[in-house]
Amino acid sequence: MAEWQQANVVVNGLKIHYTRTGGSKPPLVLSHGATDDGLCWTRLAQALQDDYDVVLPDARGHGRSGSGRGDYSSTARAEDLVGLIGALRLERPVIMGHSMGAQTTLFAAALYPESIRAAVLEDPILILEGETVFGQGTARDLGQLMRKGARRTKLLPRFLLRRMAQKYTLHYPPVELEPWIASKKRLSWDFIRSLAVIKEETTGMEILSRVQCPLLLITGERDKGAIVSPQGAAQAQSICATCKVAHVAGSGHNIRRDQFEAYLAVVREFLKGLPA
Repeated sequence: MAEWQQANVVVNGLKIHYTRTGGSKPPLVLSHGATDDGLCWTRLAQALQDDYDVVLPDARGHGRSGSGRGDYSSTARAEDLVGLIGALRLERPVIMGHSMGAQTTLFAAALYPESIRAAVLEDPILILEGETVFGQGTARDLGQLMRKGARRTKLLPRFLLRRMAQKYTLHYPPVELEPWIASKKRLSWDFIRSLAVIKEETTGMEILSRVQCPLLLITGERDKGAIVSPQGAAQAQSICATCKVAHVAGSGHNIRRDQFEAYLAVVREFLKGLPA
């Protein structure tokens, strides 16, 4: 990790910070979830860096990137991601995302098919009508739930945040503990305020029909906190002809953190099977 590059590019008038493992290898871009940042992918990046040039951007309003100034739609984040790909001259990378970052990945694959080789979605926000989110409310409540949690972790002193992480996030790898804490403290208030008012022009299910590249949807267990239900995954496959589904048993919303080895095996198999 000491040899990884960290730098900034300006995309859409916005500073985007990224970390990059480097090397003359196929590019792989990882898009993090809400309130995380790029280095929260450290364990996966370490596992894949021998085979891929892994790029870990901080989304707008997160990490060391600039504020979205109230615009945190999936379309805006997708434009940032594709702008980063262009700025770094990455040749049709595979893109992967978790949660909010999975929505970014999905929209980028749908809206910019010429820029993307393949896409992987780790428990994206694909919710059927009437389904609950994290067992606490409907999709309409998601923003308020996230805003409450983000505000709490932003305000907690670091030592309490570390203690909370050690107690409740048992499956998080030690190498990501400090990056996880740092991501909560760097999170912009602008993003936190926006969580209650984010409105998408289209839903993830609606935009799935526009995806042409190979797509892998990785799902967890609903009773452990995963968002995508078996019914939702089935509907995604019916909408998108290129969509494959891999279910990782024993995992919740943070699939790669809960069951890392199984998650890694699924990802490696998908990447290995991509056409040249």
